[in-house]
Amino acid sequence: MKKKNRTQQPWWFLDYGYQTKAALVKEIRKIVRSYSNGTVLRKDDDWLMRQIFKRHREYAVKEGAGIKSIEVRTNEAQSDTRGFWINRIDGTSVDISWPKCLNPEGEYTLETEVHAAARCDVEHLIEKYWEKPRTRVCILCGKPCLYWRTKTHVASINPSFKELMNSFLKEMGLTYDDIIVESSDFRSSISDRRIREEWKAFYAENAVLDLVHATCNRKRKRK
Repeated sequence: MKKKNRTQQPWWFLDYGYQTKAALVKEIRKIVRSYSNGTVLRKDDDWLMRQIFKRHREYAVKEGAGIKSIEVRTNEAQSDTRGFWINRIDGTSVDISWPKCLNPEGEYTLETEVHAAARCDVEHLIEKYWEKPRTRVCILCGKPCLYWRTKTHVASINPSFKELMNSFLKEMGLTYDDIIVESSDFRSSISDRRIREEWKAFYAENAVLDLVHATCNRKRKRK
């Protein structure tokens, strides 16, 4: 088999020695899990994440006056996820998304950006379902769900979120290019108020929410 030359090797291998992108993702997730909320990263982990953050398309803005430390916190917009925050030397802090750094040009695709904003805009409906779920078992495997948000998700499986979004755009006569998103790394929203409110109403009427194990949900998305 013909070997790749150095210029064809991906940056996560050339710069950090990870054979695959999945291996680097696994390492970053391990770092997140190893810290409690509000804990500053140790020297080695801090170094790795600083290098990765430099690939973020808005790194200069995120860095600001300079990075004093990096810590793990719960995502303010989605309380079932945790990520990184940059503590600047001027006393300010800002969230930063490590998945964005692993994508081409340090950004998500347009479709992913719109989906993230649309999810945030209906977060209140998901929170409402948490208060009184129809059932306490996973809709995919049928086994009981632990009532912990790190272990259990609320999701519309049939129709899926993507199917709902595509149906909404078709009904409105829109495409993904027509949706403008205003966002930080962990909180975003559809900018146009009319479209945003129409989407909320559409989701409330058409989504079929159920509890699903986080592992089952991730496996479903990979298929």
